[in-house]
Amino acid sequence: MLAAGLALLLLAGCTGDDGASPEPSEDGALAAATAYLEAWTGSPDDPAAAAALTDDPAAAGALLEEVAGTLRVDGLEAEVTGASTGAPPATPAARAQGDAAGATPPGTPAPDPEGLRAVPFRAALELRSLGTWTYDGTVLVRPEGDGWTVHADPRTVHPALTEGTRLARLRELPARAPVLDARGRPLMQVRPVVEVGVQPQRASDRAALRRLASEVLEVDADALEERLAEADPLQVVPVITLREEAYREVEQQVRDVPGTIASPGERTLAPTPDFGRGVLGTVRPATAETLAEAGPYASEVDDVGTTGLQRAYQERLAGRPGGSVRLVAREDGEPVRVLHRFRAEPGRPLGTTLDLDVQAAAEAALGGRAGGVVVVRPSTGAVLAAASGPADGPDRALAGQYPPGSTFKVVTTTALLQRGLDPDDVVACPGEAVVEGKAFTNVDGFALGDVPFRTDFAESCNTAFVGLAEDLPAGALPGAAALYGLGVEGPAGVASGLGLGAYAGSVPAQPEPLGRAAASIGQGTVLASPLAMASVAATVADGTYRRPSLVTGDAAPAAVPPRPLDPGLARTLRGLMRGVVTGGSGGALADLPGPPAIAKTGTAEYGTEVPPRTHAWIVAAQGDLAVAVVLEDGGSGGRDAGPVAADLLRRLR
Repeated sequence: MLAAGLALLLLAGCTGDDGASPEPSEDGALAAATAYLEAWTGSPDDPAAAAALTDDPAAAGALLEEVAGTLRVDGLEAEVTGASTGAPPATPAARAQGDAAGATPPGTPAPDPEGLRAVPFRAALELRSLGTWTYDGTVLVRPEGDGWTVHADPRTVHPALTEGTRLARLRELPARAPVLDARGRPLMQVRPVVEVGVQPQRASDRAALRRLASEVLEVDADALEERLAEADPLQVVPVITLREEAYREVEQQVRDVPGTIASPGERTLAPTPDFGRGVLGTVRPATAETLAEAGPYASEVDDVGTTGLQRAYQERLAGRPGGSVRLVAREDGEPVRVLHRFRAEPGRPLGTTLDLDVQAAAEAALGGRAGGVVVVRPSTGAVLAAASGPADGPDRALAGQYPPGSTFKVVTTTALLQRGLDPDDVVACPGEAVVEGKAFTNVDGFALGDVPFRTDFAESCNTAFVGLAEDLPAGALPGAAALYGLGVEGPAGVASGLGLGAYAGSVPAQPEPLGRAAASIGQGTVLASPLAMASVAATVADGTYRRPSLVTGDAAPAAVPPRPLDPGLARTLRGLMRGVVTGGSGGALADLPGPPAIAKTGTAEYGTEVPPRTHAWIVAAQGDLAVAVVLEDGGSGGRDAGPVAADLLRRLR
């Protein structure tokens, strides 16, 4: 585009109506301006090449470098837009600005060089974390020898610049938008905080400071000492950021220690420090990793979403910063005028299916233990709660990858029922079953003998399922799991409708008997998240698979149609899961108030220790609520996870 425009301009300068000889001066003026702009465009942050094409490389280079650094120019486009004209003198306004800034004494500035001409151009500067500033200017060129050179004048960079002024930028962030629950209540919003810091020069009582750090603020006193030693004596070294209400409890103790400084501020926070942290996420100072995902308007000085929904929807929640490019006095930075404004765009609230009260109940039931709890509404697929513990760990509820143990027997039973098994068929439950040299046993080594399959299911007999799995085809379990979205990566997958990273599970085909045996009881290569298993329970309860959803409104992923189970299959599964509660390992849910509960417990072995360590699982449903609970190293499903699910469901009645 630049070359074509230049060619037309040169052609216009070479041809006249009377056939006169071309004016070489016009050709040279355009060529000099074009070369300068191309050099500036090619490397805006290293202006040596452009500066070398001027009559004062040192002055031009210093100015271009200042502009690139001050405005934080990440990219630049500039092109000639017309033929050269006589250079206009500095305007009275520009002279007044220069005089007011203290650049030259009042009076007429030094005259422009003889023969100075102006070549018009348009520049578009991409200002980091702010946007594009487009303006029209002129490259001033003057004759030198047989050609032309660019005149090193501030007006060549921007027509408003003088010797006494410089460019400056201002960037302002809009308020971060809240994350809302299904009833429009804020789950995360901007809340007041107090930032506690220490100024090393004034910290005269280091023993008191260490006690404050370790005993009151609960931070590493040794690490704080190291940072104080490395800091400038007058620098304020950050110690901790506290919620305003938390600071008030320790305010006097902080004030009593010399050198401490408390500064009010704001942070985007949940109602309590631990509330929903895994799913909602956190907002913290940007790192290289989080900044790379935060969008084109985020800056390294910003707080950005680092995990969960705050990270996945950073651009939406943060909005777009506003600001301006200003002309200011070089000496004292006093504003002269605004050259361009960037309009701020406020962040947009993010609606979710979460329920503030259900989330609080899930957090309370989990009680800070390592594990995850998910609550799904079977009639809609809406995720009402996703609690993970401990709060400062990963999102176990949605993204945890665990062997599901015997909770997966709901899927295995689906495959068996599809192939003709009747719940009243007698299926032996020995104390041990051996497949290809591998011995499978039941929890605590029990044996039931020859009993109806519904009893095997209720008591979670591993050996019965291992025996039945021998006759299943290699793809039977993946096929049955897909009915629940489990192990499916496409749009219908259990994790694809949440709008953030979640784990859909993995249920590989098992061509070998040993692999099928292990998979049939949720071991081997089978993995699932609490989200995935809650969806299994929800699908059985409602009789229809509805892909779980978390984000609502215009931010929600595209919907997928519900997928009903065979009505007879769903009815039989509900009956079997009810038997777990009334006569099996899910007895903790037997006396719940409200509609009858259904459940399946699980104890999932993992690791190489002997005896193996176990995670405790339960999936359950009551009315229009479905629940999955996993407790890491939690013992057994019925004894340990079951009471957590019962506690949660009682809280929700």
